[in-house]
Order: sequence, then structure tokens, then C-alpha cells
Amino acid sequence: MERNPGHSGPRRIAECKNRRDRQRRQPIAHYSGRAGRAIRMSKKYIGPFVVLVAIILIILKSIYSYYLTYDYSLRRRAEITRQSDNDINVAVVWNFLHEKSFLDGARLAVNETNRDGIKLVSDQKTRIARLVLHEYDDSTDDDARDTWLSISATRNIAAVIGHSSSASAIPASISYEYNGVLFISALATDTALTAHRFKYTFSINPTDRFYADRLIDYAKTHQLYKLIILFTQDDYGMDFYTTLTGGGLPGGVEVIASRSFLATEEDKRAGDIDSKAGLIYQLMQHDFDAVVLGARGQLGAQMIELLRSMGINKPILSSEGLDDATVWEMSHQTANKLYVASVFPEDGGTVQKPAGEPEKPIPSSPRLFIDKFKQSYGYAPGYFAFQGYEAIKVLASAIQSAASAEPIKVAATLQYGNKNGYNHYVFDQNSLIANKKIVVKEMINGKFKTVDLE
Repeated sequence: MERNPGHSGPRRIAECKNRRDRQRRQPIAHYSGRAGRAIRMSKKYIGPFVVLVAIILIILKSIYSYYLTYDYSLRRRAEITRQSDNDINVAVVWNFLHEKSFLDGARLAVNETNRDGIKLVSDQKTRIARLVLHEYDDSTDDDARDTWLSISATRNIAAVIGHSSSASAIPASISYEYNGVLFISALATDTALTAHRFKYTFSINPTDRFYADRLIDYAKTHQLYKLIILFTQDDYGMDFYTTLTGGGLPGGVEVIASRSFLATEEDKRAGDIDSKAGLIYQLMQHDFDAVVLGARGQLGAQMIELLRSMGINKPILSSEGLDDATVWEMSHQTANKLYVASVFPEDGGTVQKPAGEPEKPIPSSPRLFIDKFKQSYGYAPGYFAFQGYEAIKVLASAIQSAASAEPIKVAATLQYGNKNGYNHYVFDQNSLIANKKIVVKEMINGKFKTVDLE
């Protein structure tokens, strides 16, 4: 009899399906005894085990994160300075492509300090320590950033001195503050450096406001009432201008005109500022007594040369940005009658006074420094060398008074107990030096002569 495929096909499919169902049920039946109970027990505990592992990983991550935190950095640096050997590690940050006298000044102070050493007391034990300098560069923005990051990460460095500009010092101070590094700024003049009242940041240089007030006072005293202001279109020049004009001028002194000029890399390399001759020509239409120049280094020297070449032979007043004897050569020996406000009475002798008036002696500290510097290095120091020297002397004196190199203790000494320290310098509530005198110097044939004490 012939089979009916329409009926036999469904039966076979159903049989195969039943067979597969039985095969699927067999493993369950096979592990229904002791092994099954073990599997169920493992499933019961796998959840808590995963949670425990997760908690352990979180704890380990937290420990690692704490290791990277500022709090750990603060504590670790303090521990290292307390427990270290006889070396006190100090970073000196400077634009070494520009000049080296700042470092020479710092080295002179270190050599003087290390002759007798610094007495430290820790755990009722006394030891004599010495300063060890470590050089770092801030010639470019990238160099400056790499420098402060490296110093902050190097936990055996107790203190930093230097930074060649406000632009370098201000961001660095933030990193130093959070990592517990004592910072003594020697060149920055921007008020933003100390405005935050950081615990670890101190400045031994007056701010732009003090320099500006000194220049205006000098102008008024010497009857330079009508002023023209020239300033570079960079951070330094803009700060100089806004500070000079923002505080109000004393009676009789007025700004007749002001102009800014570009501070380009091309200007710096080629010295080509002839395009600014038109700007100078416009200013020459005014009746004025002196030019106030807000510029630094080569750019300032180039502008001085341009002013002189166009017949302007009147006094040029400037600030610490041109407090550098190399301005004479950079301006091709045209910088006579340049007057700068300065914390360094560079000639080291007496103040030049009008005929018939007695000369006033310059304080002994700069004079002694000048003599020692010449003996050590064979050339006359300037503002940069003086500030490098003073930064180390202030630091060493505070460490000696605190009998500790621990940054927070040295900072407390500088802030609250420094009246009997080096030069009797004291710091205000913002940790800005409060009693450093500003003099006025005149450039005479390549050398500065102090002409007015504060």
C-alpha cells in the first residue's frame, strides 16, 4: 500500500521534537543530586564575591588617587624635609637664554650660607645643613610649564626662587601652593601673584603700583609735569600702562598723550621698528617734558634708539623692565637720560645730588654685595644678580630662624616672625615685601648712577 506523505511527515517531525525535549531534560536530571546543590550554592555566593572584589578595587583606586592628590603631596614633602639628610634642596628658575647673573647672585648667597651651614632641629636632634641649588629654565612658555610641573612632582625640593616674569611666576605659584613648595618670587611685579594670599608664595619685589608711584613722584619732584606714555602691546606693557594711569596722578602731573606699539617676534629678532616712526612723529606734535616707557629689554632699547634718532632727547622714565645695563649696547649707546625705578642702587657708592648738597650714603647691604660679587665673578652685578642674591638670603635666614626646612614652618616665619631676619624685611598680609626701598637711577654712558633715594 502506498504511504501518504502528507500524514507520515508530521509524525516524524513530532517524534524528533519529543526526542530533543527529552535530551534537554536529561542534564537537569543528571545534576539533580549533590552536584546540583553545589552549583546552586556557588550561584548563591558569586554575587557577594563580585561585590567584595569591587569594594577592594575601589579602595585600591582611592589609595592610588590619594597618592596623586595635593594633600598627599603636602604631607609627603613635609615629611621628607623633616627627615632628610643635611641637604636642603632649592630650585632656582630663570631664563638662562637671556642672562646668567641671577644665578650667579644666588650662588654667591649659597656659598656664604654654606660656610657656616644652617642649624636645623628635628626630633630634639640638631644637625648642620647646607643649601643645594637645582637649576630649571623658563625661557619659553613650554619650558616654564614643564619646570613648575617637574618641581611640584619632585618632593625633596623644599623651596623655589626666581621665575623671570609675572607670566611665568603666577601660574607656577598655583602649582607650588597645592603641592606645598615654598616660593620666593624675585622678579614678578603683577599684583595677581600675591592677591590670592597663598600660604607658600612670597614676593621680594614691589608691585607695579609701587614702581609707578615712584616714577610719578620723581617726575613731580623734578618738574616733569607733562608726560607722554609709550607701552608695548603685551602683558607687561598693558599692566604698566593701566597701573600708571589707574591710580590717579598728583596735582600738576598730567598725561598729554599715550600710544601702544606692537611687540612682535619680528621686532625682537630684527630690531625693525621703523614702522613706528609715524607714531613717534604724531607724539612730537605735543608739548611734553618726558616720555614714560613701558617696555622690557630689547624692545625697550629699540624704542629708545628710535626716539633719539628722531630728535627726542628729553628724559625717558621707565621701571624695572629696563633696569639692565645691557640696554646701553642694545640701544646702540643712545640710552643716556634714561631713568629707571629700581630696588637696586647699582653704583654702590653715594647718591648723586645737585651741586652744593651733601651726598647721601647708600645702605651697606647693596654696597657690600657689589664688592663681594665683583670679587667672585669679575664683573659688576645688576638688578637681576641682586634679586637672586636677596632671594637666597631671605630664604636662608627664615630657615635658620625656624630651625627647620619644612615649607609651612618657613612660610610662617616669613609671614609672622621675620622682623629680625635678613635686612629686617617684613611681608604684608598678602606676603608681598613691605619695606624694600625703591630708588631712581640714571643711565650715564652705559652705567647706572643712583640719583634719588626713596
